[in-house]
Amino acid sequence: MTKTTPKENKKNALAKVFAPEETRALLLQQVHIPGDLDDALKRYGKALARHSRGNTKLTESARKDIESAVRSAMYALEVETHYGLMDSFDEKYRSMAKEMTSQIIKEYECTTHAEKMLVESVVSGFISQLSHTKRFNSCFNAQEYISSELAQFLGMLGKQIDRSNRQFLSSLAMLKQLKQPKVEVNIKANNAFVAENQQINHDTPES
Repeated sequence: MTKTTPKENKKNALAKVFAPEETRALLLQQVHIPGDLDDALKRYGKALARHSRGNTKLTESARKDIESAVRSAMYALEVETHYGLMDSFDEKYRSMAKEMTSQIIKEYECTTHAEKMLVESVVSGFISQLSHTKRFNSCFNAQEYISSELAQFLGMLGKQIDRSNRQFLSSLAMLKQLKQPKVEVNIKANNAFVAENQQINHDTPES
């Protein structure tokens, strides 16, 4: 059996023992998965400090490092940047997606992540409907003869148009319902029957 010296015993006694809560905090603070927001911001900050301090010219490697970090951060901050929404469409629709999302958020005074995500669903459905409709009309008007293959393709586009329209309408209805002000109803009566939220008050007469 190996014996420890008094010096080693003192060192072991002074060694800090981390509680589970402290270990959890350290783990979340120090360990980052490549691609998450903290990792992207950390890489972006290092790239800027390493390659941009006092030097406006960047190497190709440095430029790729910065672009990669910025892209990851922009995706992570989706409800603020709407980067993922814009990236899901062709370039000609991207400015529309950003502007419509910003305007609807302002119009409905959206502040939470859930509300802003719902706005993106509204805009996604609307622009998808426009995009599929444009493709449908282009294919239909360009052909004098509709082959069976083209008919199947047009049928698929028609379903996509319908699906996108339902997404737009349902998301918009949900957003309106979410932002609708709460109504407080006070009822004073011996018998009160309220259909919504199922509130039933019944006063039994005193004997």
